[in-house]
Amino acid sequence: MNPPPATQRYQYVQPTMHRSMLPTFQEQRSDPFHPLYSSTNSSTVLNLQEPSWKRSHTESTKSPKISPVSRKPSSSVSTKSSSSIPYSTNDSKKSKPYMCRCVPESPLKRTVCVGSIAVILLTLSLVAYIFVPKPPTFSVESITLPDSSSNFQISSGLSDINSLSISANLRVSFSFDNPNKFPIKVNQLKLTAQLAPDFNQLQSSPSIQQMINFSETNNKSSAVNNNNMAVVSHDAKEQQAGLGIKSDLELLPKQQTSSDLQLNFNYTPNPSTGLLKDPALAEILQACGVAGQRRPMSLQYTATTNIDIFKQFGYVPSFSNTIQLNCPFDDASVSSIVQTIKSILNLPPGSP
Repeated sequence: MNPPPATQRYQYVQPTMHRSMLPTFQEQRSDPFHPLYSSTNSSTVLNLQEPSWKRSHTESTKSPKISPVSRKPSSSVSTKSSSSIPYSTNDSKKSKPYMCRCVPESPLKRTVCVGSIAVILLTLSLVAYIFVPKPPTFSVESITLPDSSSNFQISSGLSDINSLSISANLRVSFSFDNPNKFPIKVNQLKLTAQLAPDFNQLQSSPSIQQMINFSETNNKSSAVNNNNMAVVSHDAKEQQAGLGIKSDLELLPKQQTSSDLQLNFNYTPNPSTGLLKDPALAEILQACGVAGQRRPMSLQYTATTNIDIFKQFGYVPSFSNTIQLNCPFDDASVSSIVQTIKSILNLPPGSP
């Protein structure tokens, strides 16, 4: 049999397309990027560059549909890979690397994590204990009058019963205890003091006028309170009785530093009570044995420090306490106080 002519041997035959192979209207609506569909001048043209018979005949090999808005695969089509490696469906059974998004599930990693945090916290605590400054402690050891003759003064004005003034330069011995491992410099120490009368003893003791009258008798035990005499007032306002300042004090590390300062003691009658009802004067006279035996008296003090290392944090260390001390005045000074008060009380009638 003779072969066909050369002009007919390679003649291209237009393939016929069945109506079922054309895309449906629903596919055209949902898939505007279909390879067999394109819109030009509102007429449908078939794209024959990629014949429809090249498409897969099964639904499992279909390419995922792309939304025209989001350009992402539709949720109705599976996006799992169709490679030769099987896709694992046990995602929920996989071990999660962290619990609560921060704690590892592995026991070894969890131990390492907790141990690292503990070491960091321990290091920070040690650094804070060594280098963070701690305030020192302050205490007053004693209060004395070094020399009664030169450091004691008393004055009064004969025209005013409340013009009494008792002044003395007292020596205050104090100490600082520095708990830090480095020295601390105290720029200034300010000490204020005030008498703290014992009202329980003053209420049952003689009045100021009675104590003055019995001061020169031998039988001081007979001095008792008389209801006709004025007693001390419980409504007396607090009044400062002394002030002392110490500057440039160096506190050695881990040691107790002792020093002293001069406390300028100055008593004047409390303006809210007057001389005869002033509990501070009654406390001085009774503690110094004017109408009986000497006894300790109480002195409240407040110490305020100025330390640069604490000042930069806005902290000013201050210390308050009460100290018991014996009467710092000797017998000659006490006798001078009594004579001055007697001269004031013996004023002629009509004196204020």
